[in-house]
Amino acid sequence: SDPIDIIWRNLGGTRGVYIFRRVIFNLIGLGLVLFLSTPAAIFSSLKMVEAFQFLDFVSQTDDSIWG
Repeated sequence: SDPIDIIWRNLGGTRGVYIFRRVIFNLIGLGLVLFLSTPAAIFSSLKMVEAFQFLDFVSQTDDSIWG
């Protein structure tokens, strides 16, 4: 069961520590989202440009060199 005799105000630090912790974790989360989604978006955009058709990983036909 949940504890009912905890005074939650006394468990944390000061308001500045709470805000600092919140800002740091938000920045870490934003960084993860940007570093994980940006390469995928760039890759998708480059595949649409005709100069980067080598990024299309389609299977080769049997009569090719790599078949």
